[in-house]
Amino acid sequence: MKPSKADRVEEILRRIFASHLSEGTICCCDKCIEEHKLIAQAHKELDEVYGVSVEIGGLSINKKYSLIFIDCEGHGPAPSFNNEEKFEFGAVDYETRKTFYGIGATKETFWNFNNWLKQFKKPLKFISDNVAYDWQFINYYFIKFCKKNPFGHSGRRISDFYAGLKRNFDDTQSWKRWRKTPHDHNPVNDAMGNVEAFEKLISQHYIPKSESPSVEELFKTKIGGGMRTAKEIRDKAEEDIKQLQEECPHPSSTWCEECWTVGHFTGRSLKVCDFCEKVLEIK
Repeated sequence: MKPSKADRVEEILRRIFASHLSEGTICCCDKCIEEHKLIAQAHKELDEVYGVSVEIGGLSINKKYSLIFIDCEGHGPAPSFNNEEKFEFGAVDYETRKTFYGIGATKETFWNFNNWLKQFKKPLKFISDNVAYDWQFINYYFIKFCKKNPFGHSGRRISDFYAGLKRNFDDTQSWKRWRKTPHDHNPVNDAMGNVEAFEKLISQHYIPKSESPSVEELFKTKIGGGMRTAKEIRDKAEEDIKQLQEECPHPSSTWCEECWTVGHFTGRSLKVCDFCEKVLEIK
């Protein structure tokens, strides 16, 4: 089956974008166009579904939930092997920057921590540099002393979130360069530094809501120093095809039945160039 004119245009477009995602361009291949649509949809869902809007300077959460950043300084590999007297942890609320410092794995410490958490909007999201480590201590002692963990049964790891943004499974540490508060193993300072780095990576990877591009703007690209829409690029491709047909030596051709639509023949036969698709003869 011979490629249609539309297929030919698409082929030329792909040649135009052979330098795939070069600086200052947005690729228009099927894969990237679909990705741009997903980006636009993601911004819409962030605002409408999750109540999250992105503003200059960081992530604004519209009181749908609270992000609580936790850091634990354990003195043992697991809660059951931990020195409970020396155990300490810090917590920071992302939006207000309010902090909690807990020392000693005691009933009083975790009752106080539980009461401190009550001031924040539910549900509470447990956020940590290394959630596999920090979560086990907080979960264990909440169950032990309070019979219930106010964070539920899950937590989020900053490193995994960052690796997803970077599309690199192994890039889990470079986000830490954005910490401002010294990482000195004081648990409150360490948690605060993680909040600062998280805010920075959010601001760098999300387009501010007030500056969110329209769908048309998403498909703008830079060619020859000028900005053009996808429609303009296709029009240019049409011109390229016309020029190609005029200059083509038509080295080989094929007779085929003319159709006015798929499966509906006009009764005419066309002799078409195999390379540029120009109609050479009709009978």
